[in-house]
Amino acid sequence: MIDINLLCEDWWEITQEETMLMNLGEVFKEPKYKEIIKIATLSECVTVSIVYVISLHLETPPSIILTILKNMLFYIHQNFLVQIKLILSRLPQESRDNVWAHSLQNMVDSKGLKTKKKPELFALLNHNNTQLVAFIQKICDGRLTLQQLAIAKNLSESQMMESEQFSINFFLSPLAQTFLILSEEIVMKSDLFSVESAREDLINTLEGFNSAMVLKREQGDIHDMYKIGGTAFGDNEELQVVDPPYLPPLTEKQQANTYTLVLDLDETLAHYFEVGQEGRFLTRPGCQNFLKTMSKYFEIVIFTAAIQDYADWAIDQFDSEGYIKYRLYRQHALRCGSVYIKDLSRLGRDLRKTIIVDNVPENFQLQQDNGIFITSWFDDVTDTALTELCTILKDIGSHKGRDLREELRKYRDLQSCNSEASEYQED
Repeated sequence: MIDINLLCEDWWEITQEETMLMNLGEVFKEPKYKEIIKIATLSECVTVSIVYVISLHLETPPSIILTILKNMLFYIHQNFLVQIKLILSRLPQESRDNVWAHSLQNMVDSKGLKTKKKPELFALLNHNNTQLVAFIQKICDGRLTLQQLAIAKNLSESQMMESEQFSINFFLSPLAQTFLILSEEIVMKSDLFSVESAREDLINTLEGFNSAMVLKREQGDIHDMYKIGGTAFGDNEELQVVDPPYLPPLTEKQQANTYTLVLDLDETLAHYFEVGQEGRFLTRPGCQNFLKTMSKYFEIVIFTAAIQDYADWAIDQFDSEGYIKYRLYRQHALRCGSVYIKDLSRLGRDLRKTIIVDNVPENFQLQQDNGIFITSWFDDVTDTALTELCTILKDIGSHKGRDLREELRKYRDLQSCNSEASEYQED
């Protein structure tokens, strides 16, 4: 399915440069029409993304999955024709007689789309949206019948029953499953997304997915940072499977006010080492004050690539006050090649309100815009990284209602400007 991969990549490039269809809703004043066009646009972005991910992940997808994908592509094609018709209807009279307009009109007519009235076009677009969303849901949450899955996997229904995996996830890795969670959220909670933010989230996740797929194909050793300190424990230990979302759901009121700070453990907040047979544990300077201050602005989550037994022991050493609300461990990460990816989309939290701090940037490669890299710490008593970070996050966390990723971009841009200014002064 390499050709499909290339077509999907071309689609992203074309729609980035030619934004007419992506912003068609701005042409119409009626809120209901704007919403219908928005759903159509979001569904198109999600469909192309899903096709791309599945074609990358499955060399020969089962026929039932192919059938659903074909139906999804059919409906976005139908929506494309309807939207072309709507664009033509908005052209001034003098522009309708040019060669370009005639060519588009003939193309639409040749596809059997004869209706011209705006209400009928929007009714058709709305119908197509309903079908599209249903198919997207079917792909994303795996609502395939037991019989369909049994046939696709060449198993008996009783064997499928025993497997206790009755969804498309039977065929996909945790990485691909994670992407489907975001896709379903975009179409089912469309009021939380603009077209621009949805495109950005999808593109960032696709880029991370591609990076992770490359890592997965590489047969390299585990990342050097995982061989240091407490993370080195239990490298060959078999891990339990944990289904997302990892964190308890929030109430509607909590969703509006909760911002989440995800922190790495080893070499970010602390360092474990051994002298002979004796294990020693050091806490990074400023850690206590950092946790105390951050707990006023964020729910704090430790997300470590270490095994649970060690991590719980380590956290108990420095969080006697209980500032850390949740703990996630190696079994919650996605092992890809030499790294453990910490996929924030599996937390069950709004990515616009989530930040991760980690000393291994590869760990947050799926959501790079949410990440803050912090230098690794081992034993430097003069280190001020947490104190400096506390000031920055306190400022970001106090601006409730904003997309934290935008605030982080401003912070990075400022860092870049300061770095360039410093280099210029040195020259």
